[in-house]
Amino acid sequence: MFFVFFVFFVFALCVSFFGKKDSLWLVRDMWPVHYFNTVGGGLVHEEIVNLMTLQPGVSDDSAVAGYVSGSRCEDATYACMLNTLSAANILFGVGELESGLKLIETARKKIVKGADCPISIESSVLLYKIKMFSVGAFFDVVPEAVATVNKIRTDGGVLYDLRTQSCAKLAKERPELFHEYVVVVSRVMAYAVGEYSSAGAYIQERNKLSY
Repeated sequence: MFFVFFVFFVFALCVSFFGKKDSLWLVRDMWPVHYFNTVGGGLVHEEIVNLMTLQPGVSDDSAVAGYVSGSRCEDATYACMLNTLSAANILFGVGELESGLKLIETARKKIVKGADCPISIESSVLLYKIKMFSVGAFFDVVPEAVATVNKIRTDGGVLYDLRTQSCAKLAKERPELFHEYVVVVSRVMAYAVGEYSSAGAYIQERNKLSY
């Protein structure tokens, strides 16, 4: 019994050690400021709602879903872009993938001054991928998840390179957006194998923020 406990303890230590090491590029090095598990306190209302819609199971929360549905808009503003992305996130949660993707495309057209770091768009794209992974075949999902994380690691994002001065500035002002992006990436990592899966588990275990 002691031997089994010892083996498990050593295994847990190894997972923690390698998970931490393999996650540093994401939790520490993407932007030159502290953002993981960091609260800036400068979020606007639409950003808070958007972060809420990134949480697992939020589509089952009728209050959040109802609020987002009632906040649909058409104007080309930062707030409207976020509201549109929040609606897309809710749709992904209930399996309306094509409708959600159309809203992401609509949101991409609403990028305006003050929204030149499209991290919320990237988070929504990853949420779409997570939903696809959740219903896909294992042997198809694993390579796609690995490829997605590799692209983020090398290119700074799926659609956009987020390693810009604008994003670094926003990360300093509103680190919560970047913290949650990291957490969403960690959920993609959970579908990968090897170093990415251990890194994803490490990140999720140390996530201290909630919405």
